[in-house]
Amino acid sequence: MSDDTFTYEFMLHYSPSPLGSSPIIRGREVSVSIQCHYLRKHDVSSGLLKPTWSPFGDDKYSEESLYFSLRLMTDDWQQRRPSAQFLLGDMMKFEASVKQFHHSPLRVIVDSCVANVVPNVDTVPRYTFLGNSGCLYDSQLTGSSSRFLPRSQDDKVQFEVEAFSFEQDNSGMLHITCSLRAIAAASAFSNTNKDCSFADGRWKDARGNHHFCSCCDSDCGKAGGSDLLTL
Repeated sequence: MSDDTFTYEFMLHYSPSPLGSSPIIRGREVSVSIQCHYLRKHDVSSGLLKPTWSPFGDDKYSEESLYFSLRLMTDDWQQRRPSAQFLLGDMMKFEASVKQFHHSPLRVIVDSCVANVVPNVDTVPRYTFLGNSGCLYDSQLTGSSSRFLPRSQDDKVQFEVEAFSFEQDNSGMLHITCSLRAIAAASAFSNTNKDCSFADGRWKDARGNHHFCSCCDSDCGKAGGSDLLTL
């Protein structure tokens, strides 16, 4: 205290909680020392948070000469993303594709995607943000805007997920393993052939076949022939 001011000093702690029933957060723990001076204002800022994420993309040939690819794309979806940095809550844009070579036309399906802090799907923490043969759970579990985009071609599927990190993990790294599958493009839509996101309180398929998403809250069954890509 001085002759003309009173000074109050305290520490403000913010620790984000996991979103919904997931193990992930979209904020950083911050501690800020604050001083309040009577008759004066003091601005306090936690600064810009810049978690560093590893850029990724992976390709794999299957035994049947199919060429699977999973890439992180730029905001306009025109090319592979060159930057390795995201802010929490930014959209990570994924593009999965299959090249058919001598095969008849194919449709690529993303069966599941799991995030870990190390390149091992059996470790914890672990977050299955997409599963059950094409259900994008992140939008349901955390209330995010994560979603599948409508397709422009069968052999390519695009989806976007809000950037996140694990609670109490400061590495700034994510390793993502996705299971991709190719089926004939002429195959009928089904519980295991869908691109479902959760919006407006219900599951919706990006191609309009919403009734096939009703199994996302139970068991959609399994289809064989998936290839794993670890990014």
